Amino acid sequence: YFEMCDRIILVSGTLKIDPTYEPLMKKIREKYARESISLTDPHDNPFHEDLSDLGSIMDGMVKRTKEAEHLGSRYSPLTCVYIDDLMVGSGASAGYRYNTCVDNLFTTSRHSGGVIILLQQAFKGLSRTARLQLAHLALFPVLSDEWERIIASLAGRNGISKETLEQAYRIAPSKQCGFLWLDLTAAPQDVFW
Repeated sequence: YFEMCDRIILVSGTLKIDPTYEPLMKKIREKYARESISLTDPHDNPFHEDLSDLGSIMDGMVKRTKEAEHLGSRYSPLTCVYIDDLMVGSGASAGYRYNTCVDNLFTTSRHSGGVIILLQQAFKGLSRTARLQLAHLALFPVLSDEWERIIASLAGRNGISKETLEQAYRIAPSKQCGFLWLDLTAAPQDVFW
């Protein structure tokens, strides 16, 4: 999947302090060097420590999509935006919940080749607008009160009953994979993986 994407963007408040990011950052630097992509261009910069650059990230996605259309391509170049460790914040780098840039990213990026991966521990930490745009969801074991919020938000969506969600969630985390994968765009019988 990594090679399918034209750009890979990491947005995390812990990019510089979490050593687990370094191998991925190295791969991104190598990819950008191989493809002659500037690490300093505001539209292409792959590393961001807060959400204040989401507008520029979106502008880059739109620019690449328009360029591809102009060249006659039938496909938008894919941009994978990976957001982690930013549930709270203030000002331009505000957290996920009431951040219009995050909402815009979720509601419009699919029209310009956006693949958004957002990690968080609190499902309701993401605005309702953004949650309604989710195409896929990986659920790991969560506290019971958080599970109740998730059930309340997902039950009824795409024909998924509360009972079916409960049953799938009881089974999936106990299997080797340790999480429940939901394809929220699939037919009801194909939602769970």
